[in-house]
Amino acid sequence: MKDFVRFLKSYTQADSSLQQKWAGAKSRKSRDEWERLCELNDHAYFMVMFAQLEDLINTKFENAVSRSRQGRSKFGRGMAQWVDAERFSLLNKVSCLMDRACATYRDIHDLKRMRDRIAHGETNVPGIVIPTMAQKIKQLAREFR
Repeated sequence: MKDFVRFLKSYTQADSSLQQKWAGAKSRKSRDEWERLCELNDHAYFMVMFAQLEDLINTKFENAVSRSRQGRSKFGRGMAQWVDAERFSLLNKVSCLMDRACATYRDIHDLKRMRDRIAHGETNVPGIVIPTMAQKIKQLAREFR
């Protein structure tokens, strides 16, 4: 995943700065605003990190379809003829690459739901702790290597 470590380093620096501002805020209103900015920062970095995972999955799926068209894949040549990788949803791509019943699929599904909520403007998306999410996303990415 491209620049994943740099994104995490950038997050750490940005979060540290925001946390200092939050801790130094004098009024309740100011503290609330800095807290909200910390949450938005977490959301933004989560989106970037999830996009890295999504890009990896897209690449793996496109490679599988390409191999299938050459007759060198589990998909079989017939399926590859009608597959338009651009039109497959992320979760459909994942389900083609692995069993839907496995923990990896469920984890990606859950992260995708969080991503969608943020992308569509929902502001109360709990559970986004970037160091934890970074580890989870790196772990999921290993499943596609």
